[in-house]
Amino acid sequence: MFEWSLSIGSVLTILMILASGIAFYTKQERDSIQFKEDIHDIKSDLKQLNAIIINLALQTERLDNQAKRIDRIENHLDEVKHGKGFIT
Repeated sequence: MFEWSLSIGSVLTILMILASGIAFYTKQERDSIQFKEDIHDIKSDLKQLNAIIINLALQTERLDNQAKRIDRIENHLDEVKHGKGFIT
């Protein structure tokens, strides 16, 4: 049979179990909120990094186009030096 009497030890044990559960729950909630904030910060950092990479790619493309123009000008100068091309 069960003994249905309450003792101070039983009450303290139940209170400690409840307190531990509440503490665990609140810690998980705080960690969840912090995790969401961290994810938000990472997203904003990735957006900035994406913008930087796009700007770098555009700058590289511009430099490549400029280098191609310089190569064409050098080729035309070489042709003129060797008597080819339009000379007046």
